[in-house]
Amino acid sequence: IFEILLVVLIKNFVSDYSKFINFYVLNPVPIYILYIHGQNDILPVYFIFLSIYFLKTKKVFLSAIVLSLIISTKIIFIVIFPIFLLYVYKTKIYADSRNSFVATTSGLTILQLLLYMSVPGYVDMISYNQERLGFLQMSLNIGNLSLPLLLIIYFLILFQLIRYRVMYEKLLLTNLIVVLFSFFIFNNFAPGWSIWF
Repeated sequence: IFEILLVVLIKNFVSDYSKFINFYVLNPVPIYILYIHGQNDILPVYFIFLSIYFLKTKKVFLSAIVLSLIISTKIIFIVIFPIFLLYVYKTKIYADSRNSFVATTSGLTILQLLLYMSVPGYVDMISYNQERLGFLQMSLNIGNLSLPLLLIIYFLILFQLIRYRVMYEKLLLTNLIVVLFSFFIFNNFAPGWSIWF
């Protein structure tokens, strides 16, 4: 259901929809990830596109709600929140609604995290799940200091975005791709995560 919804929603993002459909249908990655491997990674991908779609149509409050729902599908997607917040903050058409967007997204996300923390075993599941923590294994060693390489890349991306005076939709999408691709690459190629691209 979410795959069909995503394929229909992407019509609002591509210039040649028939070319996209041909590429998607012939692409073995979604078939393997969704139907053979049985991953639910299509859910956060759909929510990301839905949130961007609501931003495009200036339904900022709905975008914030959908963005906060991403955390309920996979906690790792919390890394995209700062990119969305910077985009809304640096785009003039959202000047009137940026405070409500930040407050709604942050408030609902914190509420969800608090609810999840109260579920017995949730913190242990996250703490001991090697797939979710795999990205911390590759480190840059400077003397006695060992810094996770992915976190360095991530904060450099955020720093670069902070320096921009204005952000456009293509810049938002490009940086989302770079961040998600980085997490995929540095996580020993977790199969389910390949659907993000």
